[in-house]
Amino acid sequence: ILFFVLFIAAALRVQENIPCGHWISTFSAWHGTMCNEISEKICFVCSITCIVASVYSFSVRPAVILYLFSALFVLCMILRVISYWRSNYLLFMLDMCYLINALSLILVWGLPTSHRLQSVQFGLANSHAYCGAFLYRNAVVFHDFQKLVSSFIHILPVLFSFLLRWFPKETSVWWYTNLVDTNAKADPLVWMNDRDWFYLMLVPLLVFCFREILYYLIVYGCVKPDEKHLDSYRYMHKKKLFAQIFWDRFHARWHILIWVMFGIVASGVVLCLAAIAWSSYLFHSLMLIVQLLMICWNGACYYIDYYPVELQRRFTSQVTEANNCYEKSHNEKAVDPNGYNSDPPGSLLSRLLPTETDSLNDRTEDGRVRRVSVCLPANTVMMIEPADVANRVRL
Repeated sequence: ILFFVLFIAAALRVQENIPCGHWISTFSAWHGTMCNEISEKICFVCSITCIVASVYSFSVRPAVILYLFSALFVLCMILRVISYWRSNYLLFMLDMCYLINALSLILVWGLPTSHRLQSVQFGLANSHAYCGAFLYRNAVVFHDFQKLVSSFIHILPVLFSFLLRWFPKETSVWWYTNLVDTNAKADPLVWMNDRDWFYLMLVPLLVFCFREILYYLIVYGCVKPDEKHLDSYRYMHKKKLFAQIFWDRFHARWHILIWVMFGIVASGVVLCLAAIAWSSYLFHSLMLIVQLLMICWNGACYYIDYYPVELQRRFTSQVTEANNCYEKSHNEKAVDPNGYNSDPPGSLLSRLLPTETDSLNDRTEDGRVRRVSVCLPANTVMMIEPADVANRVRL
């Protein structure tokens, strides 16, 4: 309980800018940095814990995955609504993937014995939710809460459908009731011919079409939100690939109609994946493996290609903030004739400039930070020169 309370508190952190003098501003900046680092560490630990628990549960008691993922989904949606409300991303919450996740929870908690609902959920999960991970390039970034949630909402429906289709008896153990059993054999060499095309493909396609038409009629026909509010259409409208295929070839007034028609056609195509996955345990297993490998690969690309740049930007921002605090205090009142050299322990500068590396600190005559030595994990020292930070970062 304490672990989840800390997780919620870190995710709901509020960083305030308090322009009340040098020391208060410095403490506020230091407090915001500390909260950000703590939340990332807690998110990292939580994500690893969930992965280990999921792997163990899958092999021992699959029903634990249903309990764990259901609780995580509710928690993540509460935090995501709060975050997206502040970031003007709330329209993303009306996407098809969230509807599929809600349908998955209704299936396992409300109608666990409904064969028809299972077929509809299977078709939607293994087409739209599955391909959404590729479309939005989900990545397993263990310290980033939002990226983890984006990956989670595309994995949950597929994993639920896998357990209910191929391991209903094993999953029913520890569950509050028996789950629907389709008598499917989890044999890689067996091809099942019990497909119900109406509920497996036609109903999911109709649900997708109805949602698309209703969404764009209400949002873009009636509400007409400001450009600052992003959704899937506006997000994809900025992609160069879609611009080359669609947007540059047609007038702007046809873009929404083209996007809706493209989504309907693509929906019919990807539903074929669900039909094959329903019949083949081997194919369905390979689909899960490919999806997990893809988001792991995107996570690796993030840590190798992007995160060093983000780390450099973050440290540069801290140095700039330290310079701004110095200029403000210097213009108002000289608090200490020695300036930053006598900065008290625990302040922002003492955090940026640890005592064991003070000899590497370099300043100009007016007190500006020219070079900062920051202690990193594994006894690594990063040298940052704000004046030429884009070209001179030495590890």
